[in-house]
Amino acid sequence: MAVMATVFNTYWIDTAAGGWPRAQLILSPGAEDALLNLIDSAKFRILIETEEFGSVPAIESALAVRVWAGENVIVILPAADRDRWLG
Repeated sequence: MAVMATVFNTYWIDTAAGGWPRAQLILSPGAEDALLNLIDSAKFRILIETEEFGSVPAIESALAVRVWAGENVIVILPAADRDRWLG
C-alpha cells in the first residue's frame, strides 16, 4: 500500500515516482515492455486495472491471444473506454 501512496503523492505534485515504485508496479510511460512480459508470463489469469487504456497494438494482440487460448483475462477500465473494447 505504501508504494501506491507514493505514486499517488508524486502524481499529485507532478513529479516522477522514481525507481522504487517501478520495482513493484507497472507505471507509464514506458510500460509496454513490462506489460507484454507480464502477459506472456501469466499462468492462469490476467487482471489489469487502468485509468486509461490507449491503443497499443502489441498489448491488444497479446491479450487477444490469451483470450482465444481460453485463459481468464479481465481488464477493468473507465466506462468511457468500454465501447471501444466491447465493439
